[in-house]
Amino acid sequence: MSDVIHLLVRTLLRVLLLLAGFVFFASVVLVAGLLLTLWLLQALWARLTGRAVTPWVFQMNRQPPWQRGGFAKPSAPPDNVIDAETRVYDAHDDVTDVQPKRLDPH
Repeated sequence: MSDVIHLLVRTLLRVLLLLAGFVFFASVVLVAGLLLTLWLLQALWARLTGRAVTPWVFQMNRQPPWQRGGFAKPSAPPDNVIDAETRVYDAHDDVTDVQPKRLDPH
């Protein structure tokens, strides 16, 4: 009798786990379908109003966590910075140090 009960419990557990897997798979498919429907409606609305269709993307911040947000200390300029004189070049200035080079295709 014990073997029969053990077999029934084992079979019932397998069926419940299989049903749980089906429910999980169906919920993932449903959420993906809803997201696809929302994006298609947004794309259709963008086409109808003449705007560009933009994809939904995830933005990744590759900075370390201690440099994100307001946690980083403001850095002071280093003491060894040397001020240099700058000159604004006009578009009509002649460039004299360029020598034309011939490119040989291989």
